[in-house]
Amino acid sequence: MGVHMLEDFKALKSYRMDKDTVCVDPDRGFQEITLDHPAISVMIDHRIEQAPVIRPYNSLEKAMKKMSDARSRMLMVVDEHNVVEGLISSSDIASERVVKHLQDSGIDRSEVQVKDIMTPRSEMVVLHIQDVLEASVGEILRTMNDLCTEHMLVTMLNRDVPAVRGVFSATHIAHELKILFEPRPAARTFAELARALHGQH
Repeated sequence: MGVHMLEDFKALKSYRMDKDTVCVDPDRGFQEITLDHPAISVMIDHRIEQAPVIRPYNSLEKAMKKMSDARSRMLMVVDEHNVVEGLISSSDIASERVVKHLQDSGIDRSEVQVKDIMTPRSEMVVLHIQDVLEASVGEILRTMNDLCTEHMLVTMLNRDVPAVRGVFSATHIAHELKILFEPRPAARTFAELARALHGQH
Protein backbone atom coordinates (compact mmCIF):
# COMPACT_ATOMS: atom_id res chain seq x y z
CA MET A 1 0.00 0.00 0.00
CA GLY A 2 1.29 3.42 -0.93
CA VAL A 3 1.60 6.37 1.43
CA HIS A 4 -1.47 8.60 1.37
CA MET A 5 -1.88 12.19 2.44
CA LEU A 6 -5.21 13.54 3.66
CA GLU A 7 -5.38 15.58 0.47
CA ASP A 8 -5.83 12.28 -1.41
CA PHE A 9 -9.24 11.73 0.21
CA LYS A 10 -12.51 13.58 -0.11
CA ALA A 11 -14.42 14.86 2.90
CA LEU A 12 -17.95 13.61 3.44
CA LYS A 13 -20.87 16.00 3.42
CA SER A 14 -21.88 16.98 6.96
CA TYR A 15 -25.25 18.09 8.29
CA ARG A 16 -26.72 19.98 11.23
CA MET A 17 -28.12 17.56 13.81
CA ASP A 18 -31.92 17.47 13.87
CA LYS A 19 -33.40 18.63 17.19
CA ASP A 20 -35.35 15.38 17.76
CA THR A 21 -32.34 13.07 17.25
CA VAL A 22 -32.26 10.09 19.64
CA CYS A 23 -29.76 7.30 20.33
CA VAL A 24 -30.36 4.20 18.23
CA ASP A 25 -31.07 0.84 19.87
CA PRO A 26 -28.06 -1.49 19.53
CA ASP A 27 -28.16 -4.21 16.88
CA ARG A 28 -26.61 -6.64 19.35
CA GLY A 29 -27.33 -7.21 23.01
CA PHE A 30 -31.09 -6.75 23.03
CA GLN A 31 -32.53 -7.81 26.38
CA GLU A 32 -35.59 -9.27 24.69
CA ILE A 33 -35.07 -10.48 21.13
CA THR A 34 -38.19 -10.93 19.00
CA LEU A 35 -38.78 -12.11 15.44
CA ASP A 36 -39.08 -8.45 14.40
CA HIS A 37 -35.62 -7.44 15.59
CA PRO A 38 -32.79 -6.90 13.07
CA ALA A 39 -31.25 -10.18 11.92
CA ILE A 40 -27.75 -8.90 12.66
CA SER A 41 -28.63 -9.00 16.39
CA VAL A 42 -28.57 -12.83 16.36
CA MET A 43 -25.79 -13.39 13.82
CA ILE A 44 -22.57 -14.85 15.22
CA ASP A 45 -20.18 -12.26 13.79
CA HIS A 46 -16.73 -13.56 12.89
CA ARG A 47 -15.30 -10.07 13.01
CA ILE A 48 -16.02 -10.24 16.72
CA GLU A 49 -15.77 -13.96 17.46
CA GLN A 50 -13.15 -16.14 15.75
CA ALA A 51 -14.70 -18.68 13.39
CA PRO A 52 -14.21 -22.25 14.66
CA VAL A 53 -12.44 -24.23 11.92
CA ILE A 54 -11.00 -27.68 11.29
CA ARG A 55 -9.02 -29.41 8.55
CA PRO A 56 -10.78 -31.99 6.32
CA TYR A 57 -8.42 -34.84 7.25
CA ASN A 58 -8.98 -34.56 11.00
CA SER A 59 -10.91 -37.26 12.88
CA LEU A 60 -14.47 -36.97 14.13
CA GLU A 61 -13.15 -37.17 17.68
CA LYS A 62 -10.98 -34.11 17.08
CA ALA A 63 -13.97 -32.32 15.51
CA MET A 64 -16.12 -33.05 18.57
CA LYS A 65 -13.39 -31.80 20.90
CA LYS A 66 -13.01 -28.61 18.87
CA MET A 67 -16.76 -28.03 19.01
CA SER A 68 -16.71 -28.54 22.77
CA ASP A 69 -13.76 -26.18 23.24
CA ALA A 70 -15.37 -23.53 21.01
CA ARG A 71 -18.83 -24.09 22.52
CA SER A 72 -20.13 -24.43 19.00
CA ARG A 73 -22.31 -27.03 17.30
CA MET A 74 -20.59 -26.38 13.97
CA LEU A 75 -17.11 -26.06 12.45
CA MET A 76 -16.11 -24.67 9.09
CA VAL A 77 -13.83 -27.07 7.23
CA VAL A 78 -10.90 -25.20 5.67
CA ASP A 79 -7.79 -26.12 3.71
CA GLU A 80 -4.24 -24.94 4.40
CA HIS A 81 -5.00 -21.63 2.67
CA ASN A 82 -8.07 -21.03 4.88
CA VAL A 83 -10.40 -21.63 1.93
CA VAL A 84 -13.73 -23.08 3.07
CA GLU A 85 -14.27 -26.61 1.78
CA GLY A 86 -17.37 -27.46 3.76
CA LEU A 87 -19.15 -27.47 7.08
CA ILE A 88 -19.56 -30.10 9.77
CA SER A 89 -22.02 -30.03 12.67
CA SER A 90 -22.60 -32.12 15.77
CA SER A 91 -25.80 -33.33 14.12
CA ASP A 92 -23.72 -34.64 11.18
CA ILE A 93 -21.46 -36.57 13.55
CA ALA A 94 -24.48 -38.18 15.24
CA SER A 95 -26.29 -38.87 11.97
CA GLU A 96 -26.91 -41.94 9.84
CA ARG A 97 -24.32 -40.54 7.42
CA VAL A 98 -21.55 -41.84 9.67
CA VAL A 99 -23.14 -45.30 9.96
CA LYS A 100 -23.55 -45.50 6.18
CA HIS A 101 -19.92 -44.48 5.62
CA LEU A 102 -18.75 -47.17 8.06
CA GLN A 103 -20.83 -49.79 6.26
CA ASP A 104 -19.70 -48.70 2.80
CA SER A 105 -16.00 -48.36 3.63
CA GLY A 106 -15.55 -51.12 6.19
CA ILE A 107 -13.30 -48.93 8.34
CA ASP A 108 -13.41 -48.27 12.08
CA ARG A 109 -15.15 -45.17 13.39
CA SER A 110 -11.79 -43.82 14.60
CA GLU A 111 -10.65 -43.74 10.95
CA VAL A 112 -13.57 -41.62 9.70
CA GLN A 113 -12.41 -38.16 8.71
CA VAL A 114 -14.23 -34.84 8.67
CA LYS A 115 -14.25 -34.77 4.87
CA ASP A 116 -16.16 -38.07 4.80
CA ILE A 117 -19.31 -36.68 6.41
CA MET A 118 -19.10 -32.87 6.07
CA THR A 119 -21.50 -30.92 3.88
CA PRO A 120 -19.24 -29.96 0.95
CA ARG A 121 -19.05 -26.41 -0.37
CA SER A 122 -20.77 -27.52 -3.59
CA GLU A 123 -23.95 -28.28 -1.60
CA MET A 124 -23.91 -25.14 0.55
CA VAL A 125 -25.93 -21.99 0.01
CA VAL A 126 -25.14 -18.73 1.80
CA LEU A 127 -26.64 -15.33 2.53
CA HIS A 128 -24.99 -12.03 1.62
CA ILE A 129 -24.32 -9.51 4.39
CA GLN A 130 -26.07 -6.71 2.47
CA ASP A 131 -29.35 -8.65 2.56
CA VAL A 132 -28.85 -9.64 6.20
CA LEU A 133 -28.42 -6.01 7.26
CA GLU A 134 -31.91 -5.28 5.94
CA ALA A 135 -33.56 -8.46 7.27
CA SER A 136 -35.37 -9.39 10.48
CA VAL A 137 -34.83 -12.39 12.75
CA GLY A 138 -38.11 -13.83 11.48
CA GLU A 139 -36.98 -13.59 7.86
CA ILE A 140 -33.77 -15.44 8.70
CA LEU A 141 -35.67 -18.23 10.45
CA ARG A 142 -38.10 -18.46 7.53
CA THR A 143 -35.15 -18.77 5.12
CA MET A 144 -33.49 -21.46 7.23
CA ASN A 145 -36.80 -23.27 7.56
CA ASP A 146 -37.39 -23.26 3.78
CA LEU A 147 -33.87 -24.59 3.24
CA CYS A 148 -34.14 -27.10 6.12
CA THR A 149 -30.76 -26.06 7.48
CA GLU A 150 -29.60 -25.72 11.07
CA HIS A 151 -26.77 -23.32 10.16
CA MET A 152 -26.63 -20.54 7.58
CA LEU A 153 -23.37 -18.85 6.61
CA VAL A 154 -23.22 -15.15 5.74
CA THR A 155 -20.63 -13.95 3.22
CA MET A 156 -19.15 -10.62 2.22
CA LEU A 157 -16.38 -9.31 0.02
CA ASN A 158 -13.17 -8.72 1.96
CA ARG A 159 -10.62 -6.90 -0.21
CA ASP A 160 -12.47 -8.25 -3.27
CA VAL A 161 -12.24 -11.83 -1.95
CA PRO A 162 -15.42 -13.65 -0.83
CA ALA A 163 -15.25 -14.37 2.89
CA VAL A 164 -17.52 -15.80 5.57
CA ARG A 165 -18.57 -12.88 7.78
CA GLY A 166 -20.72 -14.83 10.21
CA VAL A 167 -23.23 -17.58 10.77
CA PHE A 168 -26.82 -18.00 11.89
CA SER A 169 -27.42 -20.98 14.18
CA ALA A 170 -30.94 -22.25 14.87
CA THR A 171 -29.89 -23.21 18.40
CA HIS A 172 -28.34 -19.79 19.06
CA ILE A 173 -31.41 -17.97 17.70
CA ALA A 174 -33.71 -20.13 19.83
CA HIS A 175 -31.57 -19.27 22.87
CA GLU A 176 -31.80 -15.55 22.09
CA LEU A 177 -35.58 -15.86 21.68
CA LYS A 178 -35.66 -17.72 25.02
CA ILE A 179 -37.17 -20.81 23.42
CA LEU A 180 -36.46 -24.29 24.75
CA PHE A 181 -35.15 -26.01 21.63
CA GLU A 182 -32.49 -28.64 21.04
CA PRO A 183 -32.04 -30.08 17.52
CA ARG A 184 -31.77 -33.86 17.41
CA PRO A 185 -30.27 -36.06 14.70
CA ALA A 186 -32.83 -37.17 12.12
CA ALA A 187 -35.44 -34.84 13.63
CA ARG A 188 -37.23 -32.24 11.56
CA THR A 189 -35.29 -29.42 13.17
CA PHE A 190 -37.55 -26.62 12.04
CA ALA A 191 -40.78 -28.48 12.62
CA GLU A 192 -39.71 -28.68 16.26
CA LEU A 193 -38.55 -25.06 16.31
CA ALA A 194 -41.87 -23.95 14.81
CA ARG A 195 -43.76 -25.83 17.54
CA ALA A 196 -41.54 -24.20 20.17
CA LEU A 197 -42.20 -20.78 18.64
CA HIS A 198 -45.95 -21.31 18.63
CA GLY A 199 -45.80 -22.61 22.17
CA GLN A 200 -44.15 -19.36 23.20
CA HIS A 201 -47.22 -17.30 22.27
